[in-house]
Amino acid sequence: MEKVITKQSLKWMLPIIIVLLVVPALPFVLDYYVFILSLIGVYTIVAIGFNIMTGYTGLISIGHAGFFAIGAYTAAILVDRGLVPFIVALPIAGIFTGVIGFLLALPCLRLFGMYIAMATLAFGFIVEETVLQLNAITGGHQGIAVPMPTIGGFNSGIVMDSDKKFYYFILAMTLIFIFLAINIVRTKYGRAFLAIRESEIAASTMGVDLTKYKTMSFTISAFYTGIAGALFGNLLHYIAPNAFTIFLSFQFLVMIVVGGFASVVGSIMGAVFLTALPEFMSSLQEWQIIVFGLILLFFIIFVPYGVAGLIKGIQYKRALKAMATSEQEIQ
Repeated sequence: MEKVITKQSLKWMLPIIIVLLVVPALPFVLDYYVFILSLIGVYTIVAIGFNIMTGYTGLISIGHAGFFAIGAYTAAILVDRGLVPFIVALPIAGIFTGVIGFLLALPCLRLFGMYIAMATLAFGFIVEETVLQLNAITGGHQGIAVPMPTIGGFNSGIVMDSDKKFYYFILAMTLIFIFLAINIVRTKYGRAFLAIRESEIAASTMGVDLTKYKTMSFTISAFYTGIAGALFGNLLHYIAPNAFTIFLSFQFLVMIVVGGFASVVGSIMGAVFLTALPEFMSSLQEWQIIVFGLILLFFIIFVPYGVAGLIKGIQYKRALKAMATSEQEIQ
């Protein structure tokens, strides 16, 4: 049977087509902001992973900067010591961070609500202090220089020696992880995550294994953040402990609050907004944390479902209005 493109399908296809045409062309239009565009891609991966854990499953974390640091340092050390090329170090960093997330989830799942947040906060501080203490490996306060990433072997392959080249690699990775996240949340796993968020008692009654799915959510979130951390280190070509503070964890949280809980599109919106915003607030310096706090407070009070939720609400009202109009015409 021949497929027919309906107005509804066209409505969803057009934005996707526009994005796929515009995003690859941005480095040529916004040459000065290529680094910011790449950073948006990195933070988008973090925000999506964070949203799977907090937005979909309801597990609050304030220590994702710790996972971010583990991913960044793992990839940087592996490449710097000549153990594996970047293209191999990248998945290793994600997997290793995912394993740490799995191990952290085991004791954290005995806790509830804000106690989980406090446990993850402590984890973030532990990672930061560990990086400082392992001076021989991580460089301590001085940090570590990250070699130029190469797609291929050490002596062969494509060298990412320009911001534009690495931008396209980050863009490809971002699209892959967006696709994976969409497929995860649409399966039984995504439905189980949402059930746990709404009511653990009800989810357990329906046969949802709370320990299994909470641990899975924790691990997936850590894996995403580890991958993003590895990309972040190679984007900056240098990493140090002061890049992974509690402020960064707070920034990740604000991203999904602004963009919208339990929404992949909302995660992207939040990452774009919160990555671009500091560029316009660079003169504020120490006042940035206050501005972020005010933004978080504003969205919690006035836009609790984030930008994505606000758009869905507008679309829902329009649909109701269209249905009412159609009923009046029929009568």
